[in-house]
Parts: sequence; structure tokens; C-alpha cells
Amino acid sequence: MRFFARWLAALLVCVSTGALAQQAVFDGGTGVLTVPALKVSAAAYTNVLLGLINPADDGFTLRAATLQQPTCDVASAWRNLLTGTNSWALNSTGSDGAGYELTFSTKPGPTLAFPYAGASGARAEWTLAGKVNGVPDPVDINHLFFTATTYGLSGLHNLTEGTCSSATGGPPLPTAALLGASGAFYNRSDYVACTPSSALDSTSTVT
Repeated sequence: MRFFARWLAALLVCVSTGALAQQAVFDGGTGVLTVPALKVSAAAYTNVLLGLINPADDGFTLRAATLQQPTCDVASAWRNLLTGTNSWALNSTGSDGAGYELTFSTKPGPTLAFPYAGASGARAEWTLAGKVNGVPDPVDINHLFFTATTYGLSGLHNLTEGTCSSATGGPPLPTAALLGASGAFYNRSDYVACTPSSALDSTSTVT
């Protein structure tokens, strides 16, 4: 049981540093050590069961554990894209050997009327700028109109192309979505121009 004493001491260190959320329990009758929560490097586990191999040996064997999948607060991320001032840059060399640069920027804008529908709403300004071998491409500028209380998207105005899209529906975005998960975001109707009489070009569901 020498190993168990050392292992228990290590567990107490983990508890004191916050790596374990609850106390580990050892069942002397079954030789099973139950660890409610344990973090190994970047991976987090719950319901960890370790079985003592032999009281005379220095070793445990893993019997069971539940890996906790990382999650993302999608609702907060979307709110930040609409109301925050952000900028991300990407630089890479393509398979053709050319150098590509891409910069995506967001910032809140003043309340304006959505050109297609006419109603005023909160607005975000998104800009996408690219370069190929240092030569700038046309900058893509979009205004996103949304409801200030729910952050639900109501319309998009592409100033570069002179087109508009209306947005409806879509469930509330999750605050703890599993990484890699997907789902319906909103229903989009694209128009050939940006006036109330503009003809419908296409419809889609954005996920």
C-alpha cells in the first residue's frame, strides 16, 4: 500500500490546486479509487474509476472514465461579432506559390434604416480585405442589421455589390455548444439589389 499513500498524497495536492472539484474516495474492500473529476494535461475527465492491481504492487489500472468534451459559448461569440471592435489577419502561401493576406474586421455602427425593408435597427460593420502578392483585392464591406435585445439578425447589406439579404427565424444560439456541432442559424433571402422592389435571387438556410 506504499503506492496508495503516495498516490493519495498526490491527489490531495491536486485538490488543493483546484484540479479536482470533489474529494476522491478509496474503497478498501473492492480496491477501487473513485475520482469525481480529474484533469490530465488539457483533457478533463469525470467519474474516474481506478482499480488497485495488487496491494503489494505500486500500480493502479484505469477501469472507467468519462471524457468531457470542450464547449464554446456561441451566443457570446456572436454578440461580440455584432457589438465589439475586432480584427483578425491571416497570411499564407498558396499552392500556386502566391502570397495571400486576409483581414477580417468588425465594429459597431450607428443605427440606420435597412435599405431593403426601411425599418431602422442596430448595425454592425464587417469588412473583409485581401491581398495577393501584396496587391489589394476590392474590399468587401457589409452592414449587418440586428435586434439589439436578442442579437437576432434581420438583414444584411453588401455595400460592395449593392445587394441586400433579409434574415428570419433561427433558434437562440447555445451558450455551451460542443466543438464541431452544427445547427440551423437563420433563414436567408438574397435579392438582386437593395430596394423594397428588388427581385428575389435565392433563398437558403444558414447553419
